[in-house]
Amino acid sequence: MNDALASLVSRARQWISDDPDARTAEELSGVIARGDEKDLAERMAGPLEFGTAGLRGVLGAGESRMNRAVVLRTSHGLARYVLEAAPGAAEKGVVVGYDGRHQSRVFAEDTARVLAAQGIVAYLFTHLGPTPLTAFALKELGAAAAVMVTASHNPPEYNGYKVYWSDGAQIIPPHDAGIAAKIAEAPGARAVPALDLDDARAKHLVRDVPASLVERYFAAVDGLVRDRRGRDGVRIVRAGQLDTHTPQTPGMQRAAAISAATVAARKIWAGTVTIAPDAKTGAHHHGVLESVIYVLRGVARMRWGERLEYTAEAGPGDFIYVPPWVPHQEINAGAGEALECVLVRSDQDATVVNLDITPVEQPEAVWQDGLHGALRHSR
Repeated sequence: MNDALASLVSRARQWISDDPDARTAEELSGVIARGDEKDLAERMAGPLEFGTAGLRGVLGAGESRMNRAVVLRTSHGLARYVLEAAPGAAEKGVVVGYDGRHQSRVFAEDTARVLAAQGIVAYLFTHLGPTPLTAFALKELGAAAAVMVTASHNPPEYNGYKVYWSDGAQIIPPHDAGIAAKIAEAPGARAVPALDLDDARAKHLVRDVPASLVERYFAAVDGLVRDRRGRDGVRIVRAGQLDTHTPQTPGMQRAAAISAATVAARKIWAGTVTIAPDAKTGAHHHGVLESVIYVLRGVARMRWGERLEYTAEAGPGDFIYVPPWVPHQEINAGAGEALECVLVRSDQDATVVNLDITPVEQPEAVWQDGLHGALRHSR
């Protein structure tokens, strides 16, 4: 064994002795036993770098992988930094969230246990959740910081450790460097103080994030959905609901159906549309376009939603308003009578795509007109 390999093996054995997780300790011992120098060198290539994105790495044993030993030392460094840099941090606490990746919950619980050992209240989610929920909880609870165990869009063999500051955003300098310096000072993972989770709960140092907070998060998100493109995405303005309180010109009577646009149109397209009785035009999506449809004759049946589950009907004199990004929309005629409409659209260049979905009502025919061309649906 050469000197470089001997040094590498020695560092690996020290890591194993400090690793409180028998599974990863055995994994790294196996790499040494196999004499796989390349694999060992990759696993012991130096600590994962902590930056503004926190930590991220492949799950596995060794200082260069994501594992419990790394999380324990990282959490110790974070706790020490937060106590120094955030006044009242112990009482304000740190929120800890996690996603559904391998080991995410274990890493989150280890983080809470280490924070509790430093006298910092840890608000731990009882279930996995999306990353923005953790940032939302941080702001709602007035916490000093937050940790989200996730590797975002990375492949499933990865996991990570994101840190948020009291403003609800991921950390920026100098916090990243400050936390990294504290991590470097942390003892071996086995020596990192960590309370038993049940004991920490009994001391009220680990607390569940209230279920009511999660409900408030989803309510807040729902309120941000522009024009409620799901259930309320398509709107029918009835003939008797037009607004006459609009500037008038002598000899001309105006009545407004739609008075606010949501996109700045590069151009306007206007024309007529006729749909044959009982035709099914196929599910499509107009993207950024918004449309106003005026029904001249017949009944317009609008369907939209992930599986075309929402419906609305409009008759002669009614207006149909379709805002941008309404999911999976379709317009059909009623039974036994053609539908004639006037269509005004904010452009005519956006993509019209027939989507491969299973609608509540399977299309039976495909309407073809000069506006869209043939709309082919997939079965």
